[in-house]
Amino acid sequence: MEISRTARIPAHEGAIYTIHKAENKAVFFTGGGDGTVIQWSSNDLTQAHVVARVKDPVICLYYLDGVDHLIIGTLTGGIHLLDLKEKKELRYFTVHTQGVFDFLRINNHLFAAGGDGMLSIWDTTTWSMLSNQRRSEKSIRSIAADPSGRFLALGCSDHSIRILNATTMQEIKCIEQHTNSVFKVVFSPDGTQLLSGSRDAHLASFDIERDFELLNYIPAHNFTINHIGFSHDGQWLATASRDKSVKIWQASDLRFIKKLDVLNGGHVNSVNAVVWNEDSLFSCSDDRSLIRWQWLKTQ
Repeated sequence: MEISRTARIPAHEGAIYTIHKAENKAVFFTGGGDGTVIQWSSNDLTQAHVVARVKDPVICLYYLDGVDHLIIGTLTGGIHLLDLKEKKELRYFTVHTQGVFDFLRINNHLFAAGGDGMLSIWDTTTWSMLSNQRRSEKSIRSIAADPSGRFLALGCSDHSIRILNATTMQEIKCIEQHTNSVFKVVFSPDGTQLLSGSRDAHLASFDIERDFELLNYIPAHNFTINHIGFSHDGQWLATASRDKSVKIWQASDLRFIKKLDVLNGGHVNSVNAVVWNEDSLFSCSDDRSLIRWQWLKTQ
């Protein structure tokens, strides 16, 4: 795999904490410490505009396909619901007492992972809160669902990964592999593995069909792994780290492929999130920039 930087844009006036790709649309969104959310065209980065300004740092985003709504989670625990077509805020919720770190949608339910250790669940048709459940004594940093719809995984600051039955919401397993906060959990597109990245700088993978048996536990970076993203075909994954680098891995066995850092024209500060497009990878950083990496698969 040959990868090169094809664009670098000073995107925000503060650190960029989150990047989110809309499903079924060639757009993605970035949010940062300046309280702004910018919408980008995946095909033309000059087609960008601010869609929201809020008073607090933006740390997670989620686009609701079909209704053209965007959900914003802030460092102080606020949740903003925006109508992008009408260009107005529809709702503002203050259920969480600390930051909202991640969102997940399953059918008409939206899950919000709170820095207060609470997992709130919302009905996206009425925007009524269905429940607000304590799932950790410390922050819930990430939430993911496996493709089969059987499991939810929560990455928590108490160093654990909590596996829930997605139907009953009962906790069925607590994985205590990492030695520091688990910042990101993600299931592989083929539904065979759960991946996790932690403040302990390790990348871990678990076999879903063998009761989440540990497959790999790799010292992947020098500092915190902030984010993990799979390519659309499931062959590759990228890790973003506080050590200022993005690393590319072969998804099947976590074989290291390539490091993208300042020597490749990369970021000069913590890389906070990544997202894949069909033929490119986007990364965002504390250095306030957005980078597009173009890749060519080789035999």
